Amino acid sequence: MPVCSKCGAELDEAAKFCMECGTPVSQNKKCVKCGAELPNNAKFCFSCGAPQDVATPIAEKAEPKNNAGESSDSEENIVGKNKSSSTEETFTDPRDGEVYRTCKIGNQIWMAENLRYRPPKGGSYPYDKNKDYVEKYGRLYEWECVKEAVPPGWHLPSEEETKKMIAFIEKNYNGSDALHSEDWDDGIDSYGFNAIPSGFRGWKDDLYSSVDEFREDYRKFVFLGNSAVFWINAEINVLRIDSERVYIPQNDIVQYINDNEEYTFNDNQFRQYYACSIRCIKDAPIEIQCDFCKKTFNASKNPIKTFEQEYIDGSPIQKKDIIKRMCYGCQNTIGRDFIKKQAKLERKYKKQ
Repeated sequence: MPVCSKCGAELDEAAKFCMECGTPVSQNKKCVKCGAELPNNAKFCFSCGAPQDVATPIAEKAEPKNNAGESSDSEENIVGKNKSSSTEETFTDPRDGEVYRTCKIGNQIWMAENLRYRPPKGGSYPYDKNKDYVEKYGRLYEWECVKEAVPPGWHLPSEEETKKMIAFIEKNYNGSDALHSEDWDDGIDSYGFNAIPSGFRGWKDDLYSSVDEFREDYRKFVFLGNSAVFWINAEINVLRIDSERVYIPQNDIVQYINDNEEYTFNDNQFRQYYACSIRCIKDAPIEIQCDFCKKTFNASKNPIKTFEQEYIDGSPIQKKDIIKRMCYGCQNTIGRDFIKKQAKLERKYKKQ
């Protein structure tokens, strides 16, 4: 039977308010594991015994206030919410209509599901080539098709962005349980990241030490249920989530240890022969100042396709398509100077 979070009085299952103190029943929280109704100050679930204090998201506590008494939205104060109480956001891939849940970690927006898009040129696979795995585990991608696979408005996370996410999580939680889905033992998924142990595709066990004899029939799908490996845009370019930690392999090699065996290979070999999952991070909006009213606006919105005549020695040449943007403030369109600024920003952003 549920109890009041304020006075501890027993409540009827259909009660909306406590009959003793008038506290709304909605203020009670649910167990992070079994979903049982609990008082907000409960440290353990009376139904399944799961600890609650470790999994209680900081965002559910009183929000820090600034000098004006308003809630602060700084990165230090914005933390992930437990999936049982967070507001779910989604993204629809315009290429195939697939819908993905998203989550916020610090000031970053991440996909909360593995990418399922199938690039037309190939290079992606379901685990064990079984299509039934795609809905839950997504597809595994070779490095050559990664850029084509990433949807518009999103990008492959850089090493810096990935380390920032890891550091943010480790400020509030120990280990990788905060990212784990329920598919792992002790997974609490505190931020809604929903990391599933989707495995990856590599070589057969007896060929980990050699790439000279690589053939198509040497490919092997491994570690489903034990590990998650995601591509990142870096020299050592994977994010690994295991049962006990989340990390980026260091130095100039990638190492995997499973069942007391260690496999070592360099990152170029990894890029050439392996297939991993993809989790994208949302592009930051490109803010630019209007040349007319001097207000800033989101340059990624309000595209206007037009044409601009170019000349060589006074003679007109073929028209070139120019994408302009409309300012929200004065409704003026921003021309070539803006295009140059935007292109420079986008080139800089893609290099990260």
